Amino acid sequence: MLLTTEDQNELTPSSYLFTGLVGKRCETYIPQYAKGKLIDLGCGKVPLYDCCKNYIEDNICIDFSIHILAILKFHKYSIHVY
Repeated sequence: MLLTTEDQNELTPSSYLFTGLVGKRCETYIPQYAKGKLIDLGCGKVPLYDCCKNYIEDNICIDFSIHILAILKFHKYSIHVY
């Protein structure tokens, strides 16, 4: 059974809410659909990795931080979000 940590230092409020609300669905669908390379967009601290690790070959985590975006903006990098 997928449980959400009670440690507020481990998950942001949105991750806590996400994990709690969709945990049961993830337990159902991850074994069925997770395979190969998994791309976790907005991964944060990767709260669902333990549920996926036995079904996938590789986990690619992508997250956006306000600090990284500020650095990119400072250096005048063009930022495209799709």
